[in-house]
Amino acid sequence: ELRDTEIYLNLRGGTPVVKFPHLVHTQWLACANCHDALFRKGVGETPLDMRRILLGEQCGVCHGAVAFPLTECNKCHNTSRIGFERPEGTPAGARAALVKPPGPQGAR
Repeated sequence: ELRDTEIYLNLRGGTPVVKFPHLVHTQWLACANCHDALFRKGVGETPLDMRRILLGEQCGVCHGAVAFPLTECNKCHNTSRIGFERPEGTPAGARAALVKPPGPQGAR
């Protein structure tokens, strides 16, 4: 199942925001590869922890093993906080937000 949605993560951190592209991941992986063993399906339901990722958990299961290495920080922390606005409807204290692209592809 291809999903053409993006999730913005690290909304309250000090490093750049993470824009997670579902499409790139779902072109290679089935949903069951990540959900629900590594991540719950609800946006923001699984707190991400960089220490856990660096120890090979969460995103680190693939990144650092079969995908680009974790030393390439800007591949994930890829959205500047300067001028970044939380997507519409995202609560002020949220750590994550889902963005669906406009048009028919966002309905997947």
